[in-house]
Amino acid sequence: MYLACVRTRRLLTEHADGQLTADAGRRLEAHLEACPECRKEYEGLREVRALLAAAPRFSAPAGLSERVMRDLDSGRLEERRGLLPGLIIMRTMESSLILIVIAAGIVSGNFVATGLFPQASGLAASTAGRSAALLANAIDAFDPAPSETVGAAFVTEDMNEK
Repeated sequence: MYLACVRTRRLLTEHADGQLTADAGRRLEAHLEACPECRKEYEGLREVRALLAAAPRFSAPAGLSERVMRDLDSGRLEERRGLLPGLIIMRTMESSLILIVIAAGIVSGNFVATGLFPQASGLAASTAGRSAALLANAIDAFDPAPSETVGAAFVTEDMNEK
């Protein structure tokens, strides 16, 4: 897309509305005659405008404007606006509570890891010991290359070289 096309496409809506000066309108029309892409864009815009113009019009329900004006005069809309700050405060409090819970978890986990809570650190140590024993048993049970596979020959050769 050329710079002239970019400029033209910015002005298509104004041209369709008849808001361009006569000189700018002539230049835009000259570009549309020479550029099939911009002409297609302009024709699409005109089709959309025609469809919107042909669309049925709906009227507002009876008494709507009177109700809105009455609500404005009585201050009911101002009451509704007053709900927004309350919601913002509530969301802020919820977020703060979540952050406090996360921070408490991090701090207490750090205490357990450093041994500041002896009962908990003893539990953590015994759990770690059990985990290490389970891992050792799992490694012993794991056979990386069963004897009847081709991989067993390579593993056996590597072990013999060491």
